[in-house]
Amino acid sequence: MGLGKAAVAAFALGALTVLPALVLGLSVQGSISSLANTLVAAPAIEEMVKALALLLMIRFIRNVRRGAILGVSAGAGFGTVENLGYFIASGDAGLLLLRSFTTLPLHAAATGVLGWGMGTRNGGVAAVCLLAAIALHMAFNALAVSVVLWGEWTSLPSLLLRIAVPAATLALLARHAGR
Repeated sequence: MGLGKAAVAAFALGALTVLPALVLGLSVQGSISSLANTLVAAPAIEEMVKALALLLMIRFIRNVRRGAILGVSAGAGFGTVENLGYFIASGDAGLLLLRSFTTLPLHAAATGVLGWGMGTRNGGVAAVCLLAAIALHMAFNALAVSVVLWGEWTSLPSLLLRIAVPAATLALLARHAGR
């Protein structure tokens, strides 16, 4: 399978992982606080189920470049379906637009980091990259809830960082994926 078809397959697998992430997320909701769910459980669950999508694509991840590309594709699939779910639940087109510029790139970047790690063909590096993806997601969610915790004055800085951090991560992936 060529890289283009593999990227489409990774996107589809990423999109499908929203369902197990939702089921696992709902299973822990009652046992932890909403804040703990947002800051810890959701990032860990979502990054681990997206890792499963990449594990299903492992035979196509021959190097860090392909790993990063397939990771970004899987993350984009997940982010697309997650954002559509939020839109369907809320009917808020503004929320969909905001999430398209923030959470979709986050999911693409975080899973791209993991894909890059898997492309090294070193299990230790891949594990560290999974932890990095989880940490990136946790930091992103912390920025998202900062407005609720610390007030409106944090909304613009939070928004700018939620756009800049995934963008910078994607730029670094693009720069280093050729190595």
